[in-house]
Amino acid sequence: MASVASKSMNINEDGRNAAGGGFTLLEVLIALAVLAVSAMAVLSQTNNSLYQLQQLREKTLAQWTAEYQLNQLRVAESWPATGSAEDAVEFAGREWRVRRTVSETTEPWLRKIEVSVAPKAGDTQASPLVTLTGYRGRF
Repeated sequence: MASVASKSMNINEDGRNAAGGGFTLLEVLIALAVLAVSAMAVLSQTNNSLYQLQQLREKTLAQWTAEYQLNQLRVAESWPATGSAEDAVEFAGREWRVRRTVSETTEPWLRKIEVSVAPKAGDTQASPLVTLTGYRGRF
């Protein structure tokens, strides 16, 4: 049996093993650099997707809150008085700032209702995520 040390390796002039055909260190480093750039692009896109998902979730919850508030005014037995009101509402485990504005229209039997919903963030006045407009008629 021949020992491993006695086997000779056949090396070409470009530094490769003539029998194996392996990669050089430079080729491996270039491949790793390409892989790293690709991985960074994938991570960046994943981060953007997660941010957009969070924004969509927040906007959807604000939309549902505004629809609920608008429907509450539509089905109320009393005719809504003109003016503005702002309340803090809890929905889906979050606090929301809801602003309702009721105004007159050109028709005396019709009122315009605007409901704006923003996240309640301490004392700061965040801009509304959603503003819905509806109408209530007196029949």
